[in-house]
Amino acid sequence: MTAFVLTAGFVALVAVVIPGVLLMVVAGFGLLLLFVAQYFLWARWMFPIVQRWEREKSDAETSAANATPVEHK
Repeated sequence: MTAFVLTAGFVALVAVVIPGVLLMVVAGFGLLLLFVAQYFLWARWMFPIVQRWEREKSDAETSAANATPVEHK
């Protein structure tokens, strides 16, 4: 909490001198939110789905390789 208050105070002081710094802080916060959203999208939700697809694909390839070919006459 202290770090947040000190950071906000520093940004406010810098914003007095450089007004565009607030836009940079908002953009940085937006990038942080984007990275957090990517983490939850891929690591928590989609990664297990992709692992299951790969496991099913490798199981299908293994069962196809182990099948004995039938000779046609």
